[in-house]
Amino acid sequence: MRKVVFLAAVMSLAAGACGSAHHGATATGVGNNTSTTASSGGSACKGVTLQSSDVGVTPSTITVEVMADTGAAAIPGMADGSVQAVQNWAKLVNSQGGLACRQVQVNVFDSKLDPTASSQGYLQGCQNALGMVGTFALAVSDVSTLDNCKDKNGNPTGLPEVPAVALNPVQACNKTDFLVGGSGAPCPPGTGSQTFTESSSYADYLKVLLGKSSGHGEYYVALTPPVIKETAVPTYLYMQQLGFKADGLVGLPATATQANFTPIISQMKQAGSQFYISDAVYPTFLEAKAEAAAQGLSNVQWICQATCYDPAFITSGGAAAVGTKVAITYLPYTEANVNPEVKAFVNNVQIHNTFSIGSWFGARLFQTAVENLVAKNGPNALTRANVLAALAQVKDFTDNGMIGPVTPANRTAESCIVVVQATATGFSRVWPTQPGTLHCGTSGTITANPDTAFKG
Repeated sequence: MRKVVFLAAVMSLAAGACGSAHHGATATGVGNNTSTTASSGGSACKGVTLQSSDVGVTPSTITVEVMADTGAAAIPGMADGSVQAVQNWAKLVNSQGGLACRQVQVNVFDSKLDPTASSQGYLQGCQNALGMVGTFALAVSDVSTLDNCKDKNGNPTGLPEVPAVALNPVQACNKTDFLVGGSGAPCPPGTGSQTFTESSSYADYLKVLLGKSSGHGEYYVALTPPVIKETAVPTYLYMQQLGFKADGLVGLPATATQANFTPIISQMKQAGSQFYISDAVYPTFLEAKAEAAAQGLSNVQWICQATCYDPAFITSGGAAAVGTKVAITYLPYTEANVNPEVKAFVNNVQIHNTFSIGSWFGARLFQTAVENLVAKNGPNALTRANVLAALAQVKDFTDNGMIGPVTPANRTAESCIVVVQATATGFSRVWPTQPGTLHCGTSGTITANPDTAFKG
């Protein structure tokens, strides 16, 4: 569920217990978060002559690359949080002794929200890095370099990637990509009518919010780029299948202004909509609320997805932001006193938004796989092929309870959420009420053609 919601939200804009080697996962199943090796490799490092075991690995360093859309002309600095998260993850790991008995070095590549630049970034990663970590490149259209990248010995092993997001199904289904939560779309990617795996978590919350098991409201799809509907529309259709009908299934590009929302809000007034749920970033969300205020639309529950969970939403929106429900798929940043991984994230990463948190999870997943590999085969087993195998073996990854359990190799969507509410000074948890917990819905399927189902 996280990637369906999270990808849609971010695309409209164009973790203490660090010594635990598994970060809430094991190589074979749910475990007790213990390990025979520390971040530095522990006893595995003693008496070992370290080798340059593959591209991006020397006896003293591991080089990874974070590729992110930081220099897009339309949205400069969009994914700065992703770069900061990976860089500061590396600093944290290095301060604890390193990874696989080596210090982590981070190369940065600006993908500029451009498919050509993204391909160039993969080429640079192939030439210089052990793997791609925390990728936040939303215009990826070609993953052939990932698939065919040659290792130190000239074998087309492929380049491991643990991205924060993978919007294009070609990337999401790629054999060398491992996501902390997939999109629910089928792999290999197809066209036309397909069967999507979805979660009941959003419908479960609507039942609580509205006080009944059915209702009706407006579903908003961000259309920058149009491919976003491939993940957003099935999610919304599944919510309707569970009882929450659509007064409208509409969408606008990221350049939408208040005036563009005039017919949408008018439609909501005529239908008596009970809720408005949007996958847009907060500036676009606030345009909708401004038009609602102008038309006198009230008694609507406003639900924003991940990108509204940002201090800038409250700063920009002021009174208009207050009361908005925001759905996230990880523990709130305010719960550092409850969960040590939340504390690790907020203490080491200054930018707290969907970009930084997604890349942090990618980095922690990469760390988990490498530590599992070192514990089993030693620090000189650090090759691209072995990292790919180790990633494929990670099951029920939770990043020490900061997210619901996911098995990256399965590419299935996460099913757990937390809902917070915007106040004048920040965000407060509203559902589920117990700090440190998430609500995990049940999984189901819906068969649809997103292109024809979306008529907005």
